[in-house]
Amino acid sequence: MYRQAGDTLVYDEDGLLKRGLVIRLLVLPNDIGGVRESLSWIRAELSPQVAVSLMAQYYPTNVAGTNQRYTLLSRRIRETEWLRAVAALEEFAIEEGWMQEYDGAAFYYRPDFDDAKTPFRDVRDFQS
Repeated sequence: MYRQAGDTLVYDEDGLLKRGLVIRLLVLPNDIGGVRESLSWIRAELSPQVAVSLMAQYYPTNVAGTNQRYTLLSRRIRETEWLRAVAALEEFAIEEGWMQEYDGAAFYYRPDFDDAKTPFRDVRDFQS
């Protein structure tokens, strides 16, 4: 994908991304996803200008939340794990991208599939 899109993001006049590469990195408990290694690879093999979206929204569902075999994935990430991921982003000087706020990420981005009509809520639903 990098060979096709490069590291330049192209937006339209309304600010919507029209072209480019964004790598989404979901921080997992116990660093199962290897955030530092992933960021190191992105910087070395692609470019420090590749946009990275660092996500804090992991939460265990189904088997990950109930089966002892997946105990390392059975919880949401801790704030210390999130801070290490953010520090790695800064350490590898990834220059483009976004990161979620740690507080509320697991709640806000968690769909409510019991609500078949609107499982994905709008940000305004969480404002007081």
